[in-house]
Formats: sequence, C-alpha cells, structure tokens
Amino acid sequence: MATDPPSPPEAGQRVRIDAEGEYAATGEPLRLLAVYEVTPLDSWDWAEARLAEIASIAEGWLDGGGDAVTSSAIEGMRRLMTEMSNRNVAPPHLFPTPEGGVQAEWQNADRTVSVEFEADGELALLHSLSLSTGEDEYEEVSSDAPDQMSSFVER
Repeated sequence: MATDPPSPPEAGQRVRIDAEGEYAATGEPLRLLAVYEVTPLDSWDWAEARLAEIASIAEGWLDGGGDAVTSSAIEGMRRLMTEMSNRNVAPPHLFPTPEGGVQAEWQNADRTVSVEFEADGELALLHSLSLSTGEDEYEEVSSDAPDQMSSFVER
C-alpha cells in the first residue's frame, strides 16, 4: 500500500534541514551540496527521534569521556516534551550532557532558555538568558514538575 509523501512546509514556517555544505576556510557557509531531509520545526516527531538517538549514546561519546545518558534523564525530558507539545511550544534543540543528563534549548530573538535534566533524574536545572540585557535567571525544580518548567520556558 502506497503512502502519500509528506506535505511540504508552509511558506514562512521554520524548518530543520539536514544537509551537506561547502564552507570557506573561515568556516562561513558557501553553498549547499545536498539536502537530505527538511523537517518542520513544529513537528515533535523529530524531537522524539533525537531523544531516542541521545538515549543510545554510549559511554565515552565525548572524546573518550562523557557518561551515557541515563534513562531517568530521558524520561524526565520526555515528560517535559509532552507538556510543551500540549502547550503548542516549538520543539527545542536537544543535547546530551557530559555528566549523563540531557538538555533542551529554545531561542528566540531576545532570549535563550535551557532545561537540563541531571543524570539521576531528580532535578531539572532551568536557565534563561536575555540576549538584549544579559540578565540571567536560574531555577532548580523537581523533575516531576513539567508544568512549572513549561511556565519558565514560556515567560
């Protein structure tokens, strides 16, 4: 049974592009050589796939160091992602941390926000940075409080 191809992104919609590019010696991008995938950023499917990829990272992933990400950290992030998708917030960029946790980051024109789940899964570390004023804000919350984390991200 054939399936329909995915719909193209709407005009003006932000997308994630997996591509191969050519760069100048300075690191400046010159041109795209191949585009492998274009994913609308409002799709949480790729975020879940990225979280699964992070969960599979082995010990030593960071130049021989770096702990494997724990299932507790993954589950905490999954709870937050569910809460954020229910609030219609765009998916974050997701990264493993060297200590076995997982971090989500959102950025807009004025603000960068991150939520990091520590390896033990007990605490989430919240950080917000105003790009215009340089003002930092930090909070620590229980990993069982995705609604509190979501409110912090949406401020």
